Amino acid sequence: MLIDPAKIEELLSTPLSFGGDAELRRQDGVFWVGSSLPVRQTLETIYESDCIEPTGLFILTFETEEHFRRGEELVRLLKKNFRGFILGRFCEPPSDAALELAYGAGIDLIDLPRETPQNLHTRWRKALDHARSVFPRWSVLSSVSPRLEPESAMVEIDALLANEIMPIVTLSEKTDRTAQQIASIYEHLAGGWSRAGVALQPLRPLLHLATPFEAPAPRRGLGALLDRVEEARIRTSSDLRRHLRVRRTEESFESAGL
Repeated sequence: MLIDPAKIEELLSTPLSFGGDAELRRQDGVFWVGSSLPVRQTLETIYESDCIEPTGLFILTFETEEHFRRGEELVRLLKKNFRGFILGRFCEPPSDAALELAYGAGIDLIDLPRETPQNLHTRWRKALDHARSVFPRWSVLSSVSPRLEPESAMVEIDALLANEIMPIVTLSEKTDRTAQQIASIYEHLAGGWSRAGVALQPLRPLLHLATPFEAPAPRRGLGALLDRVEEARIRTSSDLRRHLRVRRTEESFESAGL
């Protein structure tokens, strides 16, 4: 993946906002959806936008587990009514039960950021381990802060990949790192993704906006058809896996008389 130096400078001067709890905003193929928004009006707004151009990725940020539980109905309706992938970002490590609910509700990708208070580090690691057992391979992300020294960021990237967790670095916060340092982090990140065979297709709308990676030229003809087939495969596989897991959970509750 090629890196655009001009885009690094642009993102460093104006970091991309990931939205707030009550924000509803679309930028290119990404829709930021606040978890506390009223469900009906939100769906109507998204539907009008989606009719003009389909949304590739919905991003919902949950400040706490309680925010997720308030937004769970909205997640389910987004999954039911739209084709875009859903990324849930948890600012605090969620419980095992919340991770199961998040997957069952329709979240396709989950981001558990690395930068948590030190007293939450054990919970963060436990949440990552359980999320890996719930979500499909390479669907568990952990954001690495661009404020880290390049060497520290690279070590963190390698450690996450070794545990089959997808590291991601987005320029969505202020940093005093130079453009050259940022470029070195992204070069290491791209190399790690390539060696691990990470599936990037669901995240391409976000990578286009929040990273300096150059967007690949649109493929035509057979290439475009293969891209659509691959996206459909990922979506169908994820939905089938979710259905089977939810059904097994429901059956286990029934057998226990719950």
